[in-house]
Amino acid sequence: MTLLSGATTYFAGGEIKIISIAILILSSLITFLNPSDKQSTHFSSGQEYDVLYCKARQFSKLACNEDSKIPLSELKAQLEDLYKKKYELDAQSLKIPYIGYKIAQHGIQKGEASYDENPE
Repeated sequence: MTLLSGATTYFAGGEIKIISIAILILSSLITFLNPSDKQSTHFSSGQEYDVLYCKARQFSKLACNEDSKIPLSELKAQLEDLYKKKYELDAQSLKIPYIGYKIAQHGIQKGEASYDENPE
């Protein structure tokens, strides 16, 4: 697509040349930035973090309660597995841009987000 836009720009004249240049620039940016690949990577990471969150919550609510018969050594091993999975996810996930982090932080401080562990 970029090569075709470049050829069109070369052979075009007048106002069409300006439009062709704009198309060339935009198609080059889309090819370089690859937004659909980044979106699918972010989505996949989000799904994996959600699974990890559910496992951690299940661990804290079920395995670590007073009625649990699970030995302490097994609880420690399960917790280490959760930590290991979290660090693996952190390593393979795309990093959030600093500006995105700051915008989210500002919104949270303004009260735009709230969290209820047990929504009814």
